[in-house]
Amino acid sequence: MFEALQIDSPYQQLIFEGVLTETIKEERVMVTFTVEGYFHYVMGEVIEKQTEGKGVEALKDLLENNQLRGITEGVEQCLVKDVEKDDLARLMWLIDEGGKALETSAYPLAQAFLIHTIERVMDELLADPSDNDIEVLEKAIETLESAQRHDKVQTLYQLINNSIDPNNFKNLSIIIDSIEYMDHEKGIKSLIKLGNLIGKYKNKKQQQVLLQEIGIQFLNKDDYTNAEIYLKKSIELEKEIKNKNSKKKLTLGRTYSYLSSLWIEKMLYEKALKHYKEELNILLKDKEKEEKNLALVYNNLGYLYSCLYDSSSKNIYLNKAKKNYELSLTIRKKIFGKNHPSLAIAFNNLGLLYSNLDLIKSEKFHKKSLEIRLKIFEDKSPTDISYNNISLLYSKKGDLHSAINFGEKALLIRIKEFGFNSSKTSTSFNNLSRYYYELENYKKSLNYVKNAIKIRKKLFGPLSLKLASSYILLSLIYTEIKQYKDAINYESKALKIRLKKLGSDSLKTGLCYYNLGYLYHQRGDIKKAIRNYKKALKIEVCNLGIENSETGDTFFAVANLFLDNKEYKKAFKLFFKRLFKQSRFWWFPI
Repeated sequence: MFEALQIDSPYQQLIFEGVLTETIKEERVMVTFTVEGYFHYVMGEVIEKQTEGKGVEALKDLLENNQLRGITEGVEQCLVKDVEKDDLARLMWLIDEGGKALETSAYPLAQAFLIHTIERVMDELLADPSDNDIEVLEKAIETLESAQRHDKVQTLYQLINNSIDPNNFKNLSIIIDSIEYMDHEKGIKSLIKLGNLIGKYKNKKQQQVLLQEIGIQFLNKDDYTNAEIYLKKSIELEKEIKNKNSKKKLTLGRTYSYLSSLWIEKMLYEKALKHYKEELNILLKDKEKEEKNLALVYNNLGYLYSCLYDSSSKNIYLNKAKKNYELSLTIRKKIFGKNHPSLAIAFNNLGLLYSNLDLIKSEKFHKKSLEIRLKIFEDKSPTDISYNNISLLYSKKGDLHSAINFGEKALLIRIKEFGFNSSKTSTSFNNLSRYYYELENYKKSLNYVKNAIKIRKKLFGPLSLKLASSYILLSLIYTEIKQYKDAINYESKALKIRLKKLGSDSLKTGLCYYNLGYLYHQRGDIKKAIRNYKKALKIEVCNLGIENSETGDTFFAVANLFLDNKEYKKAFKLFFKRLFKQSRFWWFPI
């Protein structure tokens, strides 16, 4: 099968330029010869020969004065040939000219970044920096992202952050985008610094865009407090602009969508649900409604209802999740046909929904998603998402060797596509650590989770919930090899994070207290064990009620500790309370 999204061979270049077209019919990749694309390709060769020795003005004249169809694409092909010959002079001159020449320059510039060193191309591009340079740079980055050249994009953004001065709107905007590739601490400091520059812009629309972009980057860095502040400021400013155009309202809706992602992370589901319902109403009332946007909102509602189902186990949420996912899938099939990346997303989400209900159905949906992605992307992202989710599914089925097989496939793609220090790579390391832990291969499990911790600390800082989950896994491994001091250390670190991020009433915080109770018991420190178990018990009673099985486990753990400590009266009270479920007597002193 051909690799459809890389620009690394003559075949791929012809695909990318539109000379050849790949489509998927039934089980086969069909390659179609495109007459128009070939015409552009030949036009490029003709223009190259005719303008040889005439200077760059000849290309500009063709763009501005020649009405022949395909002339723009022909000039683009001519510039690509310049790039291949290691001559960037005409390309850089046309970028500086702007106008029609600018839109013709993005693809050749992307090719220059692929063929030559990024530093050399950037030096030439920014020799006399202007808004044109930043505009074409953004479009070239979009081209590289579409081609999944994440390695080049990362290097470019790192260079942008070090070489561009945030002295105007366009510069500041592209620097904000570059923060995604910084480590956590440096990225947060940069975002705060860049946020202080927004006030100098008089144009409120520009302020609104910058506030939104900074809010999104804070969200990417797991800094929910600052993300919420900036996204809300962006929304307030959008309202202040008072543009009644319906499409502008949808822009506001998309800003809310980022905020809803934050609310979902913080498990504030009702707030997110209110927004998505409002956004859906706007879309349904819009006379020119785009079905793609409808499919997206239905998908988001499906995800939100699945979160509500996971947290409450109420069938009403399960049914609503199914309904919205299926509506999204139906629209996407209508728009895109049977084999399209957006359908792979819909099947993936249905697979996740059924993973707690029907493992056979879940596997069927995940494999449909994988089948589509393999046809289109081969072993490149987003195929890694399907491999990762199938590995989680096999883990639930108890087939840990298959889980490891698919998990390793996901990891290999993620290291190749996104590098070692990426969030997705850390997730794969964490998942594989858990599989090896369950297989009692603690040496391999330890190695994988330490990699996950190293990446997550770098990306998200010392107070990340993702880091807390890795600390807990590391604590479990140390518990199994009876290194209780290390286990307590990492469980305590996880507790500190969850107390700060989730509060003292969260069940996840309660789990840390329970684990610490067990660990202190193993070390023979009964007083500390009782203290932690009691804190866990209080949280469980408040959240789950006294009759819940998890609450019961903690009751008996504390009671047994009192027995071990020969405090029979306190042990009896706890056994009595649990057995007779007299929750009104909860606050007795123990």
